[in-house]
Amino acid sequence: MALVPEQGLQGLQGLQGLQGLQGLQGLQGLQGLQGLQGLQGLQGLQGLGGGGAGFAGPLISTRDGISGPWAPPGVNPAELPLGAVPNVELWGAGPRSSVYMFEVASRISFSLRNNQAHLWHIEIDDNAGGGAPVGIFQPICSMQRPDLNGFSDQLDFLETYAALRTERAGEIVSQLGLPYAFLGAIGFCNPDRTPWTVELLNVAFQLANHAAQRMKHALACKRPIEFSAQVQPMIPTPNHGTLPSGHATEAFISATVMSRLLEASGDPVHGNGQATTQLLRLASRIAVNRTVAGVHFPVDSVAGAVLGATLGDYLVARATAAANYQSSVFEGTQFASTRDFIWTDVLAADGQVNDAAAQSAASGTPAFMDTNAVNIDPGLASPLLCDLWNRALAEWS
Repeated sequence: MALVPEQGLQGLQGLQGLQGLQGLQGLQGLQGLQGLQGLQGLQGLQGLGGGGAGFAGPLISTRDGISGPWAPPGVNPAELPLGAVPNVELWGAGPRSSVYMFEVASRISFSLRNNQAHLWHIEIDDNAGGGAPVGIFQPICSMQRPDLNGFSDQLDFLETYAALRTERAGEIVSQLGLPYAFLGAIGFCNPDRTPWTVELLNVAFQLANHAAQRMKHALACKRPIEFSAQVQPMIPTPNHGTLPSGHATEAFISATVMSRLLEASGDPVHGNGQATTQLLRLASRIAVNRTVAGVHFPVDSVAGAVLGATLGDYLVARATAAANYQSSVFEGTQFASTRDFIWTDVLAADGQVNDAAAQSAASGTPAFMDTNAVNIDPGLASPLLCDLWNRALAEWS
């Protein structure tokens, strides 16, 4: 009996069902969930029958029919106070987000020197009066990249993690956007239920994205696919540098900010530390999934976790009028290329970046990072950011 090899391949046709995973690409649209905040504004239109360009004609004819002869107003509306924080309630979520983000970014600077990329906090007293304000620069985070051999050695991890691609395909694709669904599974966070918390997290995500991208450009680290043709990622490789991982940065800043918010609320369920552990584990899984997908080295996630947790601590400090935050230093050349990303080696149980002594004691190797307490003047805290924090906190108290 002649063997027909092609018949043996017929069983593989069943794998065609995996094509259904292509439908998961649609989950990229989850990024658009940020826009759901704007849907709150549509509630005001329910009684108006809608809006938009299609109503221009009817609105013109309606005004012509009802306005009557022009009569100058007898009284002006009350004038809004300059810079008053409650004015934000009159703004839509989208424009308001721009105001919050500018408030954060206007006090952050960047420099590249001594082979390290640095983020700085600029402390400015706007009430000092007279002439241009003078800023005091305080460190937020400094990063040094690993050498090329360090990256190359880590390709072994990508080969090992690739075995998990089929198992984690759904997670990986759905995490291409911002992880609101995953955060909402731990704490009941929803644009309709906790709109101010969502706005606070939006600020955190934007801060993480901008800071990570600036660091990526400065450190100029190549992606795994540029080291070996056998990596073959399961998703398109982003067209920017690899370290620090943007997903890790975003995941850990959100875990830090949300856990601090829940802890500050005093909620007996979510404020007792359990949610913090779950949020940090979630951030770690999101970071590791990027290595599984073949687009990041483990060291990228280490750098992203350091940056994300540091930025989270910094943002919370500015939004709560705290007297200090923890700055951090990541030295990529000191990170052993045979080390995987283990979040508990990088962060303490409360999400703070481990200092050099704690990290060295935990791993038995030279420290690749360190932290320092940075004192800032609580009197110079941002009223806008503090108001946003308090509004978000009220949703959990």
